[in-house]
Amino acid sequence: MATVVGLMRDKFWLWTAVVWSPPSFVAYVQPEPYGTVTIVTLLVAAAIKALFLWLILRAPRPGPLSGRERALRRLLYLAVAYSLILWWPFAVLPDEVGAAVQLVLWAAIDVLLLLVIRWRSRVLRAAAGVMFAIQILVMAEGLLIELDLWEVDWNDVAWWIYIAVCVAATVLTVVGQRRDGRWGRGTLIVG
Repeated sequence: MATVVGLMRDKFWLWTAVVWSPPSFVAYVQPEPYGTVTIVTLLVAAAIKALFLWLILRAPRPGPLSGRERALRRLLYLAVAYSLILWWPFAVLPDEVGAAVQLVLWAAIDVLLLLVIRWRSRVLRAAAGVMFAIQILVMAEGLLIELDLWEVDWNDVAWWIYIAVCVAATVLTVVGQRRDGRWGRGTLIVG
């Protein structure tokens, strides 16, 4: 039991369980051991992420899948594999390679989400497209920064706007999945 409690208080393992990658900046965020509220919050987040992982990796509903649906499922598997394992070999490569891979992977996932989900509303699909496009542009900007071609000093307001866009993209995706009717209840709840 002491080992479990020790691992729960260890920033590295707890952070890794939540974000699925090592805490490159956690030492700067909080140098002391995590407090009880932080530990509980991160444990809940880790449990939700584990459920999310299970929903992605479980077998799809019976029935034929279109080529786009198969491609989306495989890209989601690849995104999870990258978050859990593949980041390690990419860590030895230049940062530009990792940023380029992430940009291509998530751009393809976002495009396929727009094409696979039966949005049932042009406005909803357009709003999701705008949110996905903003996310892709920010990732592209990250790649340009890694390539030393672009440097933008984001202020706090810009970061909060970006966070709001990410939340809006997630909400729109879940709403689209709900209207689509082919997504399981568990997937919608975790979303």
